[in-house]
Amino acid sequence: MIKYLNNYIVWLEVLVGDGCLHLLAVIRLRDCLDENEERLEPVLTEHLLLTILWRVHEDARQFFHKCEMWSRGEQLPKSNLSGMVTLLEEELMIVRSITCPYDKFLEKKKDKEKEKGKGKDREKAKPSDETKKREPQATVNPTIPALCSATIKKIKAAHPSITTITEFAAQTGIPLKDLLVSSRGSCSNFTLFGVCTSRCPYNHFTAPVPNTRQKDVNSQLIQGLKTLDDKKKAASA
Repeated sequence: MIKYLNNYIVWLEVLVGDGCLHLLAVIRLRDCLDENEERLEPVLTEHLLLTILWRVHEDARQFFHKCEMWSRGEQLPKSNLSGMVTLLEEELMIVRSITCPYDKFLEKKKDKEKEKGKGKDREKAKPSDETKKREPQATVNPTIPALCSATIKKIKAAHPSITTITEFAAQTGIPLKDLLVSSRGSCSNFTLFGVCTSRCPYNHFTAPVPNTRQKDVNSQLIQGLKTLDDKKKAASA
């Protein structure tokens, strides 16, 4: 990913110069991924990487189109990448793009693997991404980590509008990494909140969570619940 962004940055510097706002936003994205590589590596799935690259593509298209239409005296075009970079920096989940043709990209990757003679062995070893996508995923997880279950029930009862761990983190200010109990590529909403949609790009499966991790996460949940309760009281006062 960083290699692709570096090449794109060099191309932009030659084409439009180092004062371009889209270029500066891409540099910030590259730096964010580079500086937080170890922390982000567990959640950078194929779908998330495609989403990031697609957002860069969409931003370039809208930005340079506005540049072409710009007239003297009008506000200068702006990049829309800053929001995604902030989500990465704050460890919040990035929603899949509704316009990205994920299937086509993944199909091309599969075809390239077959051409290199690697496709057959991989397909025998494990289902392909396309096959996995066709298989319906469970949407309800009855095995929420035991030490967190009671607090999760309280959160859902008192604040039913919060339906994802990302929303909980955003509204309480708790870093998402302090709430994660799932392994790489698996869905934190499904694992901890117990529900998620069947179209989620992350895997819906559960695995044993060490008690020490459950206790740490539960303490964050309790703290977040108190924050939400305080906000609710202040709003109704």
